[in-house]
Order: sequence, then structure tokens, then C-alpha cells
Amino acid sequence: MKKMFLFLTSVLVSAMIYSQESKMAIGFQVAPSITSIRGNTLIDRYDSRFVFSPGITIDYKITNHISFNSGLAFERKGAKSNTRYLDNQTTFPTTSQDFKFHFDYLTLPLMFVYNTNTEVNFYIGGGNFLGFLVSEKINFSKPNDDVDDILGLNESTKKIDFGLSFLAGITTSVNNKLVLDIGLRDYMGLVNISRYYVVNNGAIKTNSYSLVIGLKYKI
Repeated sequence: MKKMFLFLTSVLVSAMIYSQESKMAIGFQVAPSITSIRGNTLIDRYDSRFVFSPGITIDYKITNHISFNSGLAFERKGAKSNTRYLDNQTTFPTTSQDFKFHFDYLTLPLMFVYNTNTEVNFYIGGGNFLGFLVSEKINFSKPNDDVDDILGLNESTKKIDFGLSFLAGITTSVNNKLVLDIGLRDYMGLVNISRYYVVNNGAIKTNSYSLVIGLKYKI
């Protein structure tokens, strides 16, 4: 009798769980991104870079219109620059050298999102992000040489990046379980990631604008 009661109880609980609307969704996304660094007169002249950021997402539905968004993404942040060297006799540039700055992070977003809860669902949200530094380096070309060398930055970058995150886009159902997600995202770093003194008491801060394309599975 006891075993039968436990069996019926478990069946009832399972039925209640699966009869409810899915509140959680997990997914995979890829984010083509334009990334840059800012914060002082020198690096403000550096150019942005185009990179890809893959990651996983987790959404939890709090109400019909409010959800919590998080996940984990691999992000390459940084910038690029081209330095020209002058000929001492003619004062004309004769050689140039390309630099690419890499700051690789595992990024954890923490955002609250408002959505319209319609068939084609529009959403907008914001919050914060935490970035955990994985590696740091500079790729540079030798003058008049297409071959890149790699120079480690010798731990000149802090391990944590932190800032504001903004998100907006649309989702639409592919079937009962799959959801297509297309949106725009901005991770704006607020903290100085440099361990050392920056010229003119400046800082080095990150920024990334991304087009987010993903698939989510309701569980």
C-alpha cells in the first residue's frame, strides 16, 4: 500500500510539472561583434575590431512579461592599430606595423528582460555583466612583413571586467519547443582593466556591440 501511494504521488507530481507552461529555456547563440577599448587619449585613436562570440544562454520566465536572462559566452575584446614609421631623411612614412590587442573573457550576463509575450515577441532589457579574463596578448606584424608575431602582455590586465549590459530584439517559435532569437546587445565596461598606470590618469575600458543570433529550447 505504501509503495502504491508513493507511485501515485510521483505520477501526480510529474503530471503537474509537465502540464505547466515551460518557464525555462536554454540555448546556443553566436554574436558577430564590433569591439573596442576606450579611456585615454592614446587608445581612443585605436580602431575597432570585428570578432565572433559564441555562448550558451539561460532564460527563466518570472511573469508573462518579465524574465531573467543569463548564460556564459566566450568573448574576444580589444582593438587594432596601424603605426607608420617615418624616413629620417624624407620625413615620409616608409614602413608600417599592425597591432591587434586581444583580451579573451568568459562573460556572465545578469539581465532582466521585458517582453510583449506575443507570437512574434519583442523584448528589451538590461543589467550587468561580469567578465573573467582567460588570456591576453598582442599580435603584431614586423615592418614590411606579413608574418604576425605574438607578444604576451605579462599579466598587465586585471582578471575581472564589469559593466552595464543592454539587450533588445525579437523571438519567434520554430515549433513547440524551439525558439529563434535575433537581437542587438551592448556590453559597456565600467572599470579600468589595466593593472598599471595609464597615461594622463586615464583608463582602459572595454565595449562590445553585437548582433545576437540563437536557438533556445524550452524545458
